[in-house]
Amino acid sequence: MRLLSCLQFDKNEEKKKKKKKKKKKKKKKKKKKKKKKKKKKKKKKKKKKKKKKKKKKKKKNDSCHFR
Repeated sequence: MRLLSCLQFDKNEEKKKKKKKKKKKKKKKKKKKKKKKKKKKKKKKKKKKKKKKKKKKKKKNDSCHFR
């Protein structure tokens, strides 16, 4: 029993290692393509959001000071 369980465990580990290696290669290729597209869109959005957030924060601070 012990021998069998050890063998099975070894086999499972090998399978996992093989799967991981394959997945990593695929992911890297996909990520590179996605990142290029996302970067252009994000830059525009970030600028707009930053301006709005700053205004809101200032108002909150003022109200706290008066209290």
